[in-house]
Amino acid sequence: MVEKYLSQIYYNPESPASFGGVDSIYRVVKDEGKHKISRNKIRLWLQKQDMYTLHKPVRYRFKRNRVVVGAIDEQWEADLVIMDSISKYNNGFKYILTVIDVLSKYAWAEPIKTKTGENLVKASEKILKKGRKPETFHSDKGTEFMNRKFQAFLKKHNIRFFTTQNETKASIVERCNKYGEYPIGHPEIITENFQPISDYFGLVKCSVLPPRALYHPVLPYHTQGKLMFPLCRTCADNLQQEPCHHSDAERTLHGTWVTLELEKALGKGYELMRVDEVWHFPEHTDGLFKDYIDTFLKIKQEASGFPPECDTDEKKGKYIADYAAKEGIQLDPRQIVKNPGKFAQRPNMTKVKIISDPAEYFDLLSSDQINVTDANFINDELIEVHFENVDEFVESDGKTNVVIAAFTTAHARLKLYGVLEQLNRRVLYFDTDSVIYVSKEDEWEPPTGSYIGQLTDELDGGYITTFVSGGPKNYAYETSTDKTVCKVRGITLNYRTQQHVNFDVMSGMVRGEGPEKVTVNIPYKINRNTKEKSGKTRSENKDYRIVYNKRVIVNNFDTLPYGF
Repeated sequence: MVEKYLSQIYYNPESPASFGGVDSIYRVVKDEGKHKISRNKIRLWLQKQDMYTLHKPVRYRFKRNRVVVGAIDEQWEADLVIMDSISKYNNGFKYILTVIDVLSKYAWAEPIKTKTGENLVKASEKILKKGRKPETFHSDKGTEFMNRKFQAFLKKHNIRFFTTQNETKASIVERCNKYGEYPIGHPEIITENFQPISDYFGLVKCSVLPPRALYHPVLPYHTQGKLMFPLCRTCADNLQQEPCHHSDAERTLHGTWVTLELEKALGKGYELMRVDEVWHFPEHTDGLFKDYIDTFLKIKQEASGFPPECDTDEKKGKYIADYAAKEGIQLDPRQIVKNPGKFAQRPNMTKVKIISDPAEYFDLLSSDQINVTDANFINDELIEVHFENVDEFVESDGKTNVVIAAFTTAHARLKLYGVLEQLNRRVLYFDTDSVIYVSKEDEWEPPTGSYIGQLTDELDGGYITTFVSGGPKNYAYETSTDKTVCKVRGITLNYRTQQHVNFDVMSGMVRGEGPEKVTVNIPYKINRNTKEKSGKTRSENKDYRIVYNKRVIVNNFDTLPYGF
């Protein structure tokens, strides 16, 4: 009865909710009052409709905030790789949780059987037990990340969380999974009679002496609970800001690295001092997850729309042809130009509700079907609540493949390093897929484009005239169009907070002309108690200061790697 009723609403062209999403159908059901049907039931019904796969709303045009990372473990990015087509060969494991540190490109991979909140928590706990933890966790808006159990896990470990507003943007994880060369099968474990590193494909446990005066080091080294890129082991261990006078033995790094990165390091002046063990994989493949990436990259790229420069039919046709030649994916021009109305909205859009009844507000906070993402007090009588629906699934266990994780790390890091070594000292700041650098006439510029893993111009043809940074995720700049941008980790910059933390304040503190710290008062901070299903509002003070110990700070506002 209910399914027939929903079919009448969805497939009737005269219905205001015809071929629409969850919200539009729910409004019609509520207005007609014939049946009591929840949004979750409507969403589950829609997922069974073949037509919904064609008309499923996708947001593709909105303002994107640039995220810049300046420290190891400051931000991790996560995604799920779908492997259900070959699950029968992998003991029923259908997914791989891929997590990558944005700055260092160190990655982890944990296979899981079903994408439940409990599974994600168990897999993530295994990753944290390896000794590292992010300050911020970034994912898409998949229910596997948005459910209450996974959100409670993040809160338990004091990890901030944010999502990609655009599900159509290709990420660094996806680029690595498509093009990266991965080992398959079992390794040959070698402990003596070693050959040159170029003869191996796999992992090498060894000791390496870094060169001097390399502005962008290649190999990571774990110390002080952080992953750094030093040129001297002892300087990094002691966070030594003074010039390095250590011996070669004191400077030598000891660790395990992927052969691809070791070869790059040797080409940049690193010296191989001793090899302890090699895991060599005779068999390997270029693109272990290529089919998965291609399947969803087509949908993502079409939903992104045409690049701004494609303003004629001829240019649009060339873009489609070039994309097919480059990526092997045939884009559908009819899907690239999407309706910005109801067909351009996600089915589980964030809802906004103005509430005056406290009971209704706490019902939202305690609901298992709702995830409250934000709340703002309008006045003493009204509160604006942002929320969305979430799903829960079934529990299962997972296993680990450190080799795949290590290779994902190496491929991503080497891709980024290719840009950094070309720009050299012109680099001011960088993260997974963006670089802030000094542009000079007749000097190399990073190529831009629309293909997976390529860089795009975030300033729409403009340029930054003044840039200042006070540490990880702590920067501000002014542009040629008189626009000022200020980003500070942990502080939401609105009218009130920008009176205390802004471009001028940050610039003065970096130059030593301002106070050592600035205290910002946040009058309405909502704290949720998930166990008691309650919420409290309190005033909170946050201190803003300049914090940086990832490299050696020199007098001209530059930084150098330890042991430079």
